[in-house]
Amino acid sequence: MSEMTKRERIQAAVAGQPVDRVPFSFWYHFLDVEDKAGEEFIASEIAFATKHDVDLLKVMHDIPYDMPESMPVIREPGDWRRLEPLDPRQGNFGRHLHALKRIRAGLPDDRPMVDTFFHCFAYGQRICAERPLVMQHLATDPEAVAYGMTVIGETLKRFAQACFQEGALDGIFLAINAISREFMDEATYSRYFRPVDEAVLGNAMRGGWFNVAHLHGLDIFFDLGATLPYNVLNWSDRTTAPSLAEARQKVPACLMGGINEVTAAEVTPEETKSQVRDAIGQTGGRRFIVTCGCAVPTPTPEANLFAVKEAVLQAAGV
Repeated sequence: MSEMTKRERIQAAVAGQPVDRVPFSFWYHFLDVEDKAGEEFIASEIAFATKHDVDLLKVMHDIPYDMPESMPVIREPGDWRRLEPLDPRQGNFGRHLHALKRIRAGLPDDRPMVDTFFHCFAYGQRICAERPLVMQHLATDPEAVAYGMTVIGETLKRFAQACFQEGALDGIFLAINAISREFMDEATYSRYFRPVDEAVLGNAMRGGWFNVAHLHGLDIFFDLGATLPYNVLNWSDRTTAPSLAEARQKVPACLMGGINEVTAAEVTPEETKSQVRDAIGQTGGRRFIVTCGCAVPTPTPEANLFAVKEAVLQAAGV
C-alpha cells in the first residue's frame, strides 16, 4: 500500500478501512505556559505536533470558563440558575477559538485536529468555589444543578458549531469524568449528566467527523458510555476495565488507546514500544489509533514519546 497522508490514515482508521500503518497520537498539558490561549501556547502546540509527527493533534483546552462579573464562582444552589449560555466568539472561548485557528494554520500538513471539551460536570466543578459543591447542591436542589448543566452544555454546543464554521476543528474530544464511580453512581450520571453529554456529542456529530467520547477516570460505566454518539471511543484501557480486546467485542466504532499514561514518564522506551505492539495485537490494528488513555505527564522523556512512532512503523514493517 502506498503511503497515506495523516488525514487519509485517520479517516481510514475511523471508517475501518485498510491503513498503511496504524495511526498514533498523544498529548500533554503545557504547564509552563502562562496564557493558555496566547502566542506561547499556539507556538507550543504547533511545535509539539511537528516535533512528534502525530497523526492527530488534540489541543489542550486549559483556559477558564467565563463567569458573570456579579458571580465569579458558584457558592449556593440557586447560583446555577443564574448561568446563561456564553457567546463562543467572545471572552475566553473566543480567544481559544482564535488560538485554534492559528494552530490549524501553523501545522505543516492537513492532519486532523480536535480540541478538548470538558463536559458539563467537569466545568461545573471548575466554576464552583469548591469542587464537592456540585454533588452537594445536587443533593439539595437537583433542578437548579440540572439547569446549570444544560446551560453549560448549550455553551459547548455553540462553541463546537463556531469551531466547525471557522474551519478550526475536525471534531471534539469530550472529556467525561462524571462517568466514573469515583464521583457518582450510574443512575445519577444517567439522570443528570448523560443527557447533556449526549446532546453535546450529537450536535458535534452533525458538524465534525472525528468526535471522541473520552470516558475519564477509573471504574467507569463503560457500557453506558459506549452508547453515546461518537466516532471514536477513548478511555484509560491500561488502568481500568475493559481491555482493548474486550472493548473490541462490544464496540464496532474506532477505538483509541494502548499507552499507559500513568507510567509513561517512568517506563523505558522499549516498554512503551511493547505497549504499542500489544495494543495493535489486541485490536488487529483495524479501526484503531494508538494513543494515551489520558494526557501523559508533561515531563515524559522524549525517548518514550518517540518510541510510539518507532513501534507503529516497526509493526508495519517500515
